[in-house]
Amino acid sequence: MFILLHLFLQCLGQTQTFLNLEIGIHLLQTFQTGPKPNNKIVVKLEQEIFDSTQLLICDSEITLLKENCVYDVNSFDLKRNTQIIQLVHGFKVEKYQMQLLSMKQFNEFPQVIGTYSKSISNFSITITTLDISECASLCQNDGICKDGMCECMQGYFGADCSIVALDITQESQYHKNGFYYFNIKGCDQNSCSLNINFTHVGQYRQTCYAEDWYLLQQNMIEKREIKISDVQSCLSKINNQNLSPEQFSYYIFYFETECENSQGSNIQNTKIILIIVVTTVGGSISLCCQGRKRNIRYFLQSHYIQKLTYKGTYLNNHIKQYQINIQVWQIQMNV
Repeated sequence: MFILLHLFLQCLGQTQTFLNLEIGIHLLQTFQTGPKPNNKIVVKLEQEIFDSTQLLICDSEITLLKENCVYDVNSFDLKRNTQIIQLVHGFKVEKYQMQLLSMKQFNEFPQVIGTYSKSISNFSITITTLDISECASLCQNDGICKDGMCECMQGYFGADCSIVALDITQESQYHKNGFYYFNIKGCDQNSCSLNINFTHVGQYRQTCYAEDWYLLQQNMIEKREIKISDVQSCLSKINNQNLSPEQFSYYIFYFETECENSQGSNIQNTKIILIIVVTTVGGSISLCCQGRKRNIRYFLQSHYIQKLTYKGTYLNNHIKQYQINIQVWQIQMNV
């Protein structure tokens, strides 16, 4: 049975903690007027352990149907401990801002902030006011805050660049609950290709990052192959959107099952060859280039370590050994 609780926050800028709340809807705050011009209201929910609590901002009231509401879909679907929503006034909210940034336009209705939970919930809430050009959360993984949104480095996605993805064309194994991307910037059928064949039927979700930012809300696909024709329609959508191509020129895949690329052995052999070549070059550097230690260290870090580190927990044994070799070279050169 669901109950409705009124838990109005007393003032902005302070954090309030709520413990052992009953199942149901909890109203936190009602805004009769919007934020000042060039400002936005940022609401952050934080939990030590994710417990299925949803943070919402809605028109007039919060219902079980969550109609006319905005919530942090990606953070909730990924079971993150932090959810953030934003309320703005005075300018049009684009689709990518609503979905990616969980942003809502203040309209003629009072705006209600609250939570909805199907279990006993524990969380803290912080409501602050920021300049419209500031990012609601800290940009991670070397992302840069620009005009209120984090611009992410290649291989990172999400409102705060915290979602890590791998280049789908460079992998031999696709892991369950793993994100992968295909960069289609400047790509057409004549200049690029995508041809991945699985050893068995794969289960995955996919989305054009220039059109839909709800990463896990897509329909399940069951196929044994991924072709360039599967992502071709995304090209025109990128060109039609007034978005940064560096940020949104990707097709995102999320795998629900473990899959193996039938061409995986070729990909793996390429990685091994790369390691051998680099090891040889590293040996030459340690023997004959002692006078340029600083440049060597920069070369190794920027061209190799940085490109491999983003693979996170999916690093295979060859790449791990490759990073160890680089560390050994640095010791030999006293860098």
